[in-house]
Amino acid sequence: MNFDREWAAHKEAVLSAQQSDMRLNAAAGGGGSADGDLKTNGAGKGRAASHIQDTMKPETRRAATYADEETTAVGAEFKGWQTGSGLDEAHEEWKRQVASLQSRLSKERDGFQKVKRDFQLVDHEIEQPLSRIARLGQADDGGTRPA
Repeated sequence: MNFDREWAAHKEAVLSAQQSDMRLNAAAGGGGSADGDLKTNGAGKGRAASHIQDTMKPETRRAATYADEETTAVGAEFKGWQTGSGLDEAHEEWKRQVASLQSRLSKERDGFQKVKRDFQLVDHEIEQPLSRIARLGQADDGGTRPA
C-alpha cells in the first residue's frame, strides 16, 4: 500500500468515527439540563463576583501587608548578611506574585460580571421578538387561544 492510499484510509477511519460518535445535538440527557434548556445562575455569578471583590481581594491585600511588615522587620535584622539580601529578593518576588494574584482576581471578578450581564442581554434580546410574535398571535385570533 502506498502512502496516498494509506493516508486516505486513515482519514476515512477518522471521518467515519467522527460522524458516528460526535452528535452534540443528541447527547444523553438532552443537553444542559433534564428539560433540554441551557441553565445559568446569574445570582450565583453575582455572588461569586461580590465574594472576590469583598472578601478575597481584601484578605489577599491584608495577608500581603502582614508579610511585607514581617519580612521588612526580619530583613532589617539581617542587613549586610547574605540572608538579608536573600530575604529582600524573596520579598520582591512575593510582591510580584501578590500583584499577579490581585490582577487575576480582578479578571475573574470582571469575567463573572460580564458573563452574568451577557446572559441577561441575550435573554432580553430573545424575549423581545418572541413577545411581539405572541402579541401578534393573540391579535390574530381575537385574544383567544385554542385549548
